[in-house]
Amino acid sequence: MEELETLDKKEYELSVILAEEIGVDAVLKAVSAIAENGGIEVVNKEIKAVELAYPIKKHRSAFLLSLILKMAPANTKILSAAMRFMPEVLRSLTITPPIKKAVINRKPMREYSDAPREPREMAEVKSTDVAPKIVKPEISSNTDLSKELEKLEATTETAESTK
Repeated sequence: MEELETLDKKEYELSVILAEEIGVDAVLKAVSAIAENGGIEVVNKEIKAVELAYPIKKHRSAFLLSLILKMAPANTKILSAAMRFMPEVLRSLTITPPIKKAVINRKPMREYSDAPREPREMAEVKSTDVAPKIVKPEISSNTDLSKELEKLEATTETAESTK
């Protein structure tokens, strides 16, 4: 049964800003009470006194409590509700820590250096490789245009008749 419970537990990070007046001992007692009641395993805890950037509930300084917890996902709602109803808690936030990516040691694809490279040899371009130029007839008036169209029609008719 215990094996199933440990498989269902996920890692969470709980950050809590606590009023400075309660003291460090009370903070530690509160953490242990929360852990015992909810079946929560405390992996890591950090406590430090901080100056707040702006007053929260008329407090300018507080304790910042950062906990790494292992618990069932259903306990997150219970934990956040418990944090809301504790008068010494100024703010709290429960998150899932970011997924850690595995570090892969790869060799660089190419070695770079500051030395100049040797010029590459270019392939010769033959005149047959270049596309032929298309000569466009000079058309200056409508009559010239109609003559050119007649020539084109005649050439297409002869080409079709030979097929």
